Amino acid sequence: MKRYGLTLFILTVAVGVNAQVSVYDCGVYDKNMTQTEVNNSPQTIHAACITLGENGNMNIGSTTQRTFIASDEITLKDDVTLGVFSPGGEVHLKNGEKSGNLDVAVMNYASLHGVLRYKKLEFGIEVPANILTRVNHYLHNEGVFTDELNPFLEWDVDLEATFTHLATGQTKKIDGFYTRDYVVNTQTDDWDDVGTNYPFRIRFAPPLNGEWSVKISLRIKNETIPSETADEFWFTAVESGDPGYVKVHENQVNLKQGDRIIIPVGQNFMTPDNHKLAWGGDSLYLGHVLYNPSDPQNLNTEKMANTLEWKSYRDHIESYLQQGGKYFRTIQSPWSSLLEFEKKGNYYKRLHYAYEQDKLLDMCEQYNALVQFNLLHQTVYEKYDPYFYWMWDWDNFMIDTIYQQDHLHVQGSWQYNVPVYCYNDDPSYRVGTTTHFGKKPYEMFTDISDLAYHKQRTRYYVARYGYSTKIYELEISSEPWHINESKWEERPYDTPANAEYTLARNAVYNYHQVMSTYLKDSLNCNQLVGVNTMYNWDLPYNELEDMIALPKIDVVGTNVYYSNPEAQFKMSNYVLRNWQKRGGNIPVMISEGGSDGNYIECSSHSLHKIDVSTLPMTMVCGFNAWYGDTNAYNKYWPYTIRAQQHYNANDVIETLSSVSGTTHEQLIKYNFHNPNQNSSDPSYAIEYQLFVSNDKSKLVGYIRNNSYNLKTEGCHVLALTDPYAFKEAYREPLITHWDDFPKNERIRIENLIPDTYYSVHWYSPIKTTNNGYVKTDCLLTKKKNNQWGFYLKYPTLGTSDIGNYNLPLYWFVIQQGCSNNLAVQNSREMDFALDSIKPQSEEKIYDDDLEVYPNPFGHLFYIDTPIDDELQIESLAGALISKQKITKGKNRILTENLASGFYQIRLLTQNLTIKMVKL
Repeated sequence: MKRYGLTLFILTVAVGVNAQVSVYDCGVYDKNMTQTEVNNSPQTIHAACITLGENGNMNIGSTTQRTFIASDEITLKDDVTLGVFSPGGEVHLKNGEKSGNLDVAVMNYASLHGVLRYKKLEFGIEVPANILTRVNHYLHNEGVFTDELNPFLEWDVDLEATFTHLATGQTKKIDGFYTRDYVVNTQTDDWDDVGTNYPFRIRFAPPLNGEWSVKISLRIKNETIPSETADEFWFTAVESGDPGYVKVHENQVNLKQGDRIIIPVGQNFMTPDNHKLAWGGDSLYLGHVLYNPSDPQNLNTEKMANTLEWKSYRDHIESYLQQGGKYFRTIQSPWSSLLEFEKKGNYYKRLHYAYEQDKLLDMCEQYNALVQFNLLHQTVYEKYDPYFYWMWDWDNFMIDTIYQQDHLHVQGSWQYNVPVYCYNDDPSYRVGTTTHFGKKPYEMFTDISDLAYHKQRTRYYVARYGYSTKIYELEISSEPWHINESKWEERPYDTPANAEYTLARNAVYNYHQVMSTYLKDSLNCNQLVGVNTMYNWDLPYNELEDMIALPKIDVVGTNVYYSNPEAQFKMSNYVLRNWQKRGGNIPVMISEGGSDGNYIECSSHSLHKIDVSTLPMTMVCGFNAWYGDTNAYNKYWPYTIRAQQHYNANDVIETLSSVSGTTHEQLIKYNFHNPNQNSSDPSYAIEYQLFVSNDKSKLVGYIRNNSYNLKTEGCHVLALTDPYAFKEAYREPLITHWDDFPKNERIRIENLIPDTYYSVHWYSPIKTTNNGYVKTDCLLTKKKNNQWGFYLKYPTLGTSDIGNYNLPLYWFVIQQGCSNNLAVQNSREMDFALDSIKPQSEEKIYDDDLEVYPNPFGHLFYIDTPIDDELQIESLAGALISKQKITKGKNRILTENLASGFYQIRLLTQNLTIKMVKL
């Protein structure tokens, strides 16, 4: 007779489901199984509580082998029969004895049997009262009690959960974090702490479907063995459709989510700062001021941004997402989001900011948006912030015009008595005319103790937000080249003659080495880890920052602001030098950038649409525009969104996905002499760039008129002698047609499939109707100088962004084959509306391919064909009007008897159809 263990609980408890119920509560988290579910289940069944027999008769016998394991209880109803067993049949019923003293509650699920894959699963941990008392001693009476515990530092309180996927054995260790629950007070515009029985939380997003076990432990003051544990429990993950965390693509150049390449094109939404919060708020500050500027003893810098300012920030981003935006970047800034500023290692009075960022990530879930999450804004490691954010820089002084000579002014005589940054434990001060210069910012990036606290802050971010698949990158810091910067002094970081140059450089390198290693090896974070590097695209690769080569860095970020229209090509060369420095490809992200801020207003932001439409083609993995983060600039979002949709559409993604090795073709510039300038110096008035698939069946790219630039758009003060001096072709607007030049100076796409037709589709990033479609050409590759290709018949490159044509920029998508054999052969682009057609030049278009001109035509048109053929003129409906033979070369077709209207010209041997218009 086979033996089986049995513990019977013939008791059921009815408990209402709520958001905070213990995982051991059998009235809620009970696995109530049917006969079919038992028959189809794995051999071992886990749950906190298991009930058998409630859904009708249940017979478990014969050769069945089943083990039921519950952490709390197993309930067998009267209609359950165990046996009779044949050889091999066996049932084990096991429930563990309660040994743990940590209660665990589920915060956001009503059932543990349907947790969504890659979605947040949050547990609340109710720790023993004596530990909570010691935590409160620290939080509310720091320094009074000798037994206090800081809940934010793992050497005081180390809460950890181990998640194990039962089918594969994969384990994930997740750190817990301390928090508070808040509600927004609409009367005070403040956060009301409503308390919680579960101040310690653990968040996890299961990456695999199926059953998971959970073990939770708590160690106090670096205990070797956890003194507090929770009994093991289980949950089941089911498919959600979420593709998971963003990874580096196999080509080491692009990013991917799931199996699909993504190109993040978005906006920076730095932080709640629409109303100059970093400066103390302007007259448009929303709601109640919580930081008490009139009370130096109670400034409350931890509440510079109130609930209304945070709501305004989220509403602003939501509006962008509702219009179709998907990617953006946010930065942890000391005046409105950073979790640590006033006190090192203590985030208690800033947890409301963490609560607001929870809501920000929830919104990203709602709209399937992805965010680049920067962990530290640069003001905190600047001596004197150059953007006048003196309240939030390193020291307790600021510069003003009175003390500019000696660069110091005690902040106490200013209107705000702002605390120094918490890592500055030796602030500068003045006594009479004597100045004491204290600790320098870069020292906190080399001091072992300071680095330990930086790790703890980062650990908190990962513990709280690291579950989220909507964070695609954790960027360690923002613009670290500002370290030790003063508005009136040279930056030591990029000034080799400065005495602190080497110290500053080494400190920044050390910080990023330590933090990237910690993120990857200790925290095992799910997100990509990135650095934000100083761009100088004129330096050789051996002078680039060494951070690029750090082994734990996934993405190199840079912040590009430019004035010269050749920036696209300079950016691409910068990418190539980064690859050289790395010793292999690495994704390069433009974290923020666009046209130089000095020229944004005088150019009326007109170059924004050029930036978002072209910079993603410069061999970078993504681009976040800077301007657009405030309400005044949201009118530029549609161009960002349009570029985002274009670069993530199948045409671009499939092209990149088909490429191996170095994924991008080398850049091509069209060298063009501007005859109006009488210059002997070649200047690049036209630029174009393209990606080519491995099999040469698909190409995507853009073409741009560089004479549409900051200077010609109104910035006449733009210096012609600056380091990025304008070439002559950029100084005056020039309208350009593809056939304005002799044949040997035209743009020709080469290295294509021999003797093959390609369809060339043209789109405008600026025109919004009809998806920006302009025209389609069907072109046959011809051999020239041993290269198979064709001339690129781009639409007129104008100098205005008004209207549908004569625009300064176009995208093109080139595909092998001509859809429906329809070729639109226009010597000039046109609208198919008779009342808008203007006579066109009858000058022949010089090209190797078949040409039909002019279009529109009058009493005749010409056709230059590479072979003998038979020509038919038909109505658009296909009715035959006339038919005649044509010979290789130029043919003159008389059309005096045709009425004005639309026609199609059919070439039978070449199997081509051409749309034409008779005036």
